[in-house]
Amino acid sequence: MPAQRPISMPIFILCMLIPFFSQQLQASELEGGENRLILTVRMGQGGFQDERAEDNQLGGGQLTFDLRHSAWPLAISYGGEYYKKSPHAIYTYEIETMNVLNLLYVYPFTKNDRGTLFAGGGLGRMEVPLDGTEGKEYEYDLLFDIEAGVNYIVWKSLGLCGVYKYLYANKEEGDVVLIDFSEHIILLGLSYTFNINLPGK
Repeated sequence: MPAQRPISMPIFILCMLIPFFSQQLQASELEGGENRLILTVRMGQGGFQDERAEDNQLGGGQLTFDLRHSAWPLAISYGGEYYKKSPHAIYTYEIETMNVLNLLYVYPFTKNDRGTLFAGGGLGRMEVPLDGTEGKEYEYDLLFDIEAGVNYIVWKSLGLCGVYKYLYANKEEGDVVLIDFSEHIILLGLSYTFNINLPGK
């Protein structure tokens, strides 16, 4: 039986939060009090080089939610990513889906948080086609993620972002390598930042 295709969790969360955004969140105008949450949604496209692919490269994308308090330099980041040659991964060097939870240090380098640098790391889980099944069966494994990047708001709440990531995952059964990734990934894209004003000072 073909593997069931679960809905990507970050996309599901985004769809669930859209009504909440429209009623409760005020898009950041680069203003706000000290007692507020800052939510940044990042959407990037890019990829990495891999000798196992015929053209030595894989394309992919990322949808990530970064949440932090305006008074703290740490953000909780949760995102979903994919890296593959076609709509459905069929080779062991492709990643059908991966979900990552990171802790990021955020450093504003301009006034009002218009421009920020961020860096950190965390853990996640990936889904990779099982060899010889042409994408009908998948193997799962823990992954380690390190990333650093920049986000700059260019108009109202809309920004540009760039991310460098290092991804590592390895799983073996006996002499058989099921999952093997040690990748340097570059992603470029757009961001949208919201301010969530909290009660009190």
